[in-house]
Amino acid sequence: MVNPRHAKPRVKGVQIHRPFVYGSTATPFDPSQPRPPGIPAEHTHRWTVFIRALTPEQDLTHWLKKVQFKLHETYANSSRMIESPGPFEVTETGWGEFEVQLKLFFVPEANEKSQTLWHGLKLHPYGPDAERQRLERATIVSQSYEEVLFTEPVEAFFEVLTNNPPPPMSGRGSKGAKGSKQMSLAMARRQGTERTAEVPVKDSKDNPYSQEKEMAEVARLREAYKKVEAMIKQERGLLAEREKKREELGQENEG
Repeated sequence: MVNPRHAKPRVKGVQIHRPFVYGSTATPFDPSQPRPPGIPAEHTHRWTVFIRALTPEQDLTHWLKKVQFKLHETYANSSRMIESPGPFEVTETGWGEFEVQLKLFFVPEANEKSQTLWHGLKLHPYGPDAERQRLERATIVSQSYEEVLFTEPVEAFFEVLTNNPPPPMSGRGSKGAKGSKQMSLAMARRQGTERTAEVPVKDSKDNPYSQEKEMAEVARLREAYKKVEAMIKQERGLLAEREKKREELGQENEG
């Protein structure tokens, strides 16, 4: 029996990327943001988990059909399905952080299996600026850049993708600018590849993701790794001292 996924002709040697962001925002309740009536007293925040386009001009719905958000089991109707046109997001209130499963279902033309992402819901500030954010009762934003990769898409879906390119972004290798010639099916067969979205060199107002920010994050993680290594070394030294002291006390008791 023929697998339906392989029954339709595909554009060989072609990969098409589509960028998006996923994550969450969380705002603490306080006098300026009071807890609405009916919300449990132990709930400290209102939060939203989402999948969004990078810019207002970008449309996800030509490739994304629906998103399933799987919340913590303590929530009523913990599995929420959000259909196109969206917005692909769920808003709730709560007091604890947990992992949210996001399952992406593609449009029928894609003839592709669903894909799953995981996001750690953040309610509290972390990092060097945490104290200021805590004092200001700031909204906590935790989001990640992602790309969905369609490898050798079926011909009908290839046409959908190339007729709906992502908005142009300043930076290396971006394609699809206004007035530029879109890749045709024949061109794709000859060329064998298409890169439709790259992380720009610098961030902008509408796109906070960039190579520059990526390198800064790598540097921050390396610095954090060094601090953790130093803390582990210190703890090992303290443990060795305690062990030595324990042995000395044991010898004194035996004497």
